[in-house]
Amino acid sequence: MLHTRIYAFSLLVFALLSGCKSSIHYNGYIEDSSVKLSVPVYSTMISHRDEGAFFKKGQQIARLSAKDLQLKIQAKQSLMASMESELANIKTGLRTENLDILLAKKQIAIANLAFADAELQRVSKLKQQNHIAQSSLDKAKQAKSVALQSVKMSELDYALGKKGQRENLLKALQHKINAAKLELQSLNWSYNQLTIIAPFDGQIENVFFENHERVAPNQPVISIVAPSKQHVIFYLEEGVVNRIKKGDEVQIIVPFSKHHHQAKITYISTKPEFTPPILFDQQARSPYTYKVKAVLVYDQDDRLHSGQAVTIQVPKA
Repeated sequence: MLHTRIYAFSLLVFALLSGCKSSIHYNGYIEDSSVKLSVPVYSTMISHRDEGAFFKKGQQIARLSAKDLQLKIQAKQSLMASMESELANIKTGLRTENLDILLAKKQIAIANLAFADAELQRVSKLKQQNHIAQSSLDKAKQAKSVALQSVKMSELDYALGKKGQRENLLKALQHKINAAKLELQSLNWSYNQLTIIAPFDGQIENVFFENHERVAPNQPVISIVAPSKQHVIFYLEEGVVNRIKKGDEVQIIVPFSKHHHQAKITYISTKPEFTPPILFDQQARSPYTYKVKAVLVYDQDDRLHSGQAVTIQVPKA
């Protein structure tokens, strides 16, 4: 009876030892997939979520303001209302036949353009001497652009008034209204981008601007990471890399933790590279190895930290 128990115990130990030798352990580290978010216009930071804060898809994570953009939207809305009113009057037969009024509008527009051009030259000189900010120069350029557009529109109105062709006037005015609508849509889109909405569930990684700081167009404002896209990086020798393929799962062992994680392999390099010195150990004696990426599969509460060292368990055969 005693011999039977000893034999059974020996088989159990052998099975356990065999199981331990069924896999090889390699060192690796955690890496986040970071996404940097920006806005398309000059703006000022108003509020933002704190670094490290978690958020859900669709939640606001930052808000910026752009007074210049708001003024442009209001000006474009007023212009559209004026043109639509004029179009309605023309359609009902109420059209202005006094060319003196159109000529006066044209002359005022030309005078405004001359003033805007002179102001731009003055501001440009001040900017070259670093006496003013870039935003002042941008405003002067925008003012000249608006004045130039006003001259073109007044010249067109005057030319159409001289022709007195009702049908052509209707078409031209309708084209201007359509163009203004497109411009207004573009301005409204830019304004909506000032509220940064989370595109997925994740965590704030970095906030690059504090409240009241000025932000340039398309400059990263905030970076976020998605726990669902966190992956582990490790390197395998030529004799081992052939044992795995994309879609395979490997076990991730976290030092000093009782919890193990699963990861699904998403990338295997097709070319060998020099083994990173920090990973060149007893398990990676070859100077050349293949880089492997695997996406971690776990809940947000179990999320690991970027750069954290882990051990990857790879099957021997």
